[in-house]
Order: sequence, then C-alpha cells, then structure tokens
Amino acid sequence: MTPLEKFIGLLKEKGWREERRIWEYRKGEWTIIFDTSHWMEVGTINNPRVFDVPVPGGSETRWTINLIEHLCRSADEQFHLRSALDQIRQSPTCGDRERSIAERASLIVSSSATHNDRL
Repeated sequence: MTPLEKFIGLLKEKGWREERRIWEYRKGEWTIIFDTSHWMEVGTINNPRVFDVPVPGGSETRWTINLIEHLCRSADEQFHLRSALDQIRQSPTCGDRERSIAERASLIVSSSATHNDRL
C-alpha cells in the first residue's frame, strides 16, 4: 500500500467522503482538495483556503489528518467568534463598554486570522 493509499484509507476511516476520486474529499463543511503537486488545499465553507498542507509521505499520516481537522475546527471557531462579536457590536441594546470590548476582541481575532494566513 502506498503512503497516499494509506492516507486516503485513514481519511475515510475518520469520516471523510470522496467527492472526486483522489482529488477532493469532504467531511461536513470541510474540504481537502489535492492540487497538482504534493500539497492539499484545506478549507471550510466559510474559508475555502484555510491552509496548504503537504501530502504525508508515510509515518506522519495520522498526524496530518489530526492537523487538517484541527485547522478546520479552528477556522470554524474563528468564523463563529467573529460573527458573534459583530452581532454584539451592531446590537442597538449593546452598551458602550460591551461594544468596546467586542471591538477589541474583533481586532485580536482578525489579527490572529491574518497571522495564520501568513504561516
């Protein structure tokens, strides 16, 4: 069994479904798209390109799947946190103190997302 076949097998065991044979896989709203090299584009419905991850060559197969799922989960959490903070900031019943706290938190979340995009 090749490292790629092992990786695909473990993806399927973890609940990933093949959308296009050895090209695209999906788990809920998360996607893995193999590009033309040895890289995969990992994304979510809200962020189609969370990160590029190398195709594992062997012993790092399980680690790579855990990394992909962690990246997707983190991207989802950032999206939901940003949405909640926007709702707080835009709420007519929100006080100045709460609006200020939500604004500062939004800046932190945004700078974190920008930092992750540069990694």
